[in-house]
Formats: sequence, C-alpha cells, structure tokens
Amino acid sequence: MYRWWRLLYGALESRVVLACAAAACRLIDVCAGADRRRSLVARATHLLAYSGWPGHQRGWINQHLARFFSRLDRRLAAPVASVPRRSPLARATGSPLRVGCYGRFSGLLSFPKELFEAFPRDWSLHVYDVEFQGRLARYLEPIAREYRAIRGATTAFDQSNAEAAAAINRAALDVLLLIGYKTEVYDIADRVDTPCIAHVCTGIDLIHHDKVAFHICPQLQADYFMEDDQLFCGTTRAPLPGSPVYRGFIPCDERGIVPSRKRWRSRENLIVFHGSLYKAASPAFLAQIYQLLEADPSLEFALMGRDDRHALQLITSLAAKAGVGSRVHYEGAYSATRDADGRLDDPGWQKVLGLLERARLAPDPWPVIGWSARFEAMLMGAPTVHLALRTDPASWGKMQPVVFDSPQLNVDIGTVTSTDDYLPMCRRCLYDEAFADRLAIEQQAVARRSTDLPGYWRQLSDFYDHWLGTSGVTRRHDEAAHRATA
Repeated sequence: MYRWWRLLYGALESRVVLACAAAACRLIDVCAGADRRRSLVARATHLLAYSGWPGHQRGWINQHLARFFSRLDRRLAAPVASVPRRSPLARATGSPLRVGCYGRFSGLLSFPKELFEAFPRDWSLHVYDVEFQGRLARYLEPIAREYRAIRGATTAFDQSNAEAAAAINRAALDVLLLIGYKTEVYDIADRVDTPCIAHVCTGIDLIHHDKVAFHICPQLQADYFMEDDQLFCGTTRAPLPGSPVYRGFIPCDERGIVPSRKRWRSRENLIVFHGSLYKAASPAFLAQIYQLLEADPSLEFALMGRDDRHALQLITSLAAKAGVGSRVHYEGAYSATRDADGRLDDPGWQKVLGLLERARLAPDPWPVIGWSARFEAMLMGAPTVHLALRTDPASWGKMQPVVFDSPQLNVDIGTVTSTDDYLPMCRRCLYDEAFADRLAIEQQAVARRSTDLPGYWRQLSDFYDHWLGTSGVTRRHDEAAHRATA
C-alpha cells in the first residue's frame, strides 16, 4: 500500500501535474471568475490537506498535499521575480553571525524579550517586527542593532513587504529567521537575497519556498516526524520533498512565573485547564475528566481561556449530561499579548497562576495538545499528564488519538501512549502524594531546560554550520569584503 501512496504523492511533485492544475484553475477564472476559483481551491485545500484526510483526525495536516496546494497558490498568484540568493560565506566555527528575525513578536509566546536579551553580544541582531492585533514589540528596539516596525503586512505583495525586504537586503544578513506561518513570508522570501533563510516552525505547517534553507521544527505529528534532517512520512516510508527539517527546540516564555514550591499536600482537590477552550472541548478527553468528577464528589474542574462560540457550550453540556455540571467552572478568558514594555498586562493572567498553584492536576488535552499552557503548569508545580505521539513502525499510516506532539516537554513518568493509560495516570496525580510530588519536581526540571535562552542561539549556530557543511558551500569567500559592504 505504501508504494501506491508514494506514487500518488510523487506525481504531485511533477511540474506537469502542477502546470495542469494551474491551467484548470485559469480555465475556471475565465468561465466562472477568479473569486469562484479561489473559493474552490480554498475548499479543496481544506478538505484534502487540513481535514485529516486520509484516515486521520481533523487538525492533522497532510504535508504532501499542503505542499502541493502551497506551490499551486504561488503559481497562480504570479509572485514577484525571485531575487537570487547571495552566496554563503565561509565561517569559522563559533564566529559572529548577522541574524535577522521576522515575525509578530508582540504575540509570539516563544519569542519573549528575554530571548533577545540573551542574543550573543558579538553577533548582530536585526528585528523586523510585524504588527499583531494593533501592537508592536517596541521593547525590542533598544536590544537590536536594527529594529524595523512593519505595519499592515497582512497580505502578500503590499508596500510594507517591499520596504521590509529592502531593509533586510541592506543589512547583508547571514541568516534570516522567518517565524511562524503567514502568507506574506513567501513574498519576503521572494524579495530578499539572504543566503540562508530558516523557517522557525511554531507548529508543523511548513513554508514550501525554494529559498528556505532549512526548517527548525520542535513538533511532530502523527505519521510525519523528523528523521535524518527530513520530515519522514510513515505512509510512504520516505521523506517529504523539500528543504531539510531540523529537530530543534523552541524556548518557552516564563512570562514572569515564579516556580511554585507547593506540593500535593498544600494543594486542593482541583483540576485546572487553561488555554484555547477548543482544545479542552474534546469529548474523549472530557469523558475521562468527568469520570474523575463522578467518582469524587469533592473534586472541582476550573477552566480559563478564549472561547470560539462552540467550545464552552460543548464543555458545559457534556458536564451536565455527566451530572457534574455544578463542579465545572468557567473562570473567563485571559490575554497573552504583551504591552509596549513587554509586560503581560492582563489581570486574567494572575488568576490563571493562582488556579495553577492550587491545582493537583492540570491535564494536557488531546487530540490537540497544549504547548505554552503545559509548560506553565509544569513551572507552577501542577502535575500534568500528557498523551504522547507514537513514531514506531506499527503506528505508520494509522490514526492516533493525538494529532501533534512536543517532545521537548515530555517527562517519562507523566507520559502515556494510550488513552487507556491516561485516566489511571490522572488518578495517581490526584490521590498518590508521593507520585504527584515526584512528577511535579521532574516536570519543573524539564520546564527549566526549555528556558535555556542562550542555548536557543547556540542551536541556531549549530544548525547554520551543519547546513553550510551539507549544502556544498565552499569556504573560499572573502568575508572581509562582504562585511565592508554592510
């Protein structure tokens, strides 16, 4: 069966297939209009690439089809002529780098002010800060050698992109980090001449652009995981075409948290969830949580986070059906957006921390796991049970109960790989004092390792050197001449 999928996905890489798909789309433009074509392509992209097809849960990404539709979109959009990359320079191991960072930093939980303060002093930092919900990360301006605010870059090919790309080219960077996944980064990649463009994945949705040198990815998903510098596909038993994918870590933002020393005995019989409520609104996950509440009339469940107009209704209706509605409490939303000084200025955040310090369990949901919420619970000493993704051959091509995983936060004694083991582990956190305290201590230690901010930049240096060594780059360039032009 894997040979059939390998043949199908291989055909999608063909220029002939891509050209035929583009021609069909242009025919739709003529017959029904461009809006109709865009609607049809968007629907096809959702159904084939992002719906879980074939045989996985909603939210699972078919990376082969996501790559195909990304390439099709670019062909139809007629992007600007791509600027050739400058040739990479020779680099002595550990020598300074000129690094540009492009992203929505006021809203990125994994790129706090403290990370940039840990940037190597002998390197050159250039920040290209895209407006996020009307806010900019102005607190980065005194840290960077160059700081440029980019307003209105919400669509490709606008003037702000052209100005940002011109500034990037003037900086003569060694590495440009494109952080996250937004439409305009394709336009930026087209316009810049930076020799090494690295895409920092905050999820596992890749930028399929020929000028991306490599991806730094902290996550894996069912049937797609990192192996030998590639994203390996279990269904085809072969790597995904495209740029290398390096397994890296993303630094976690402590967000002013003072790690709690409160252990099981000083905590309450309380379960806490915080984060986007759609993650908690999983019937299979809630069924196990509500079983705990049914078995223990003194147990309470508190939730905080943003609702999507459907999640809270599902959570409360299932609680009422289970007969535990009076002990399921929604405590409101909170904001993770930083103010102009880099502070978290939302009072709801302090309420979240208070709940976590009281809780004996902060379960990680599934099929969509938490990331920052899981880390925050770990720092606050609230034991959190995690359902991990399998990557063994027996799991290839099969649906799993969890869609994504973030292995850097995994703690062996708090991690299970089967839904049958999830509920017993939660019970141990709630009622086994010795186990709960041991898990809390080990989780805090793992969480602290994820706040190694200087280590993030060392990782980038290592990846850059590895890319230089594996991409056939010669080491005979005149670095001094290059620096003189900067």
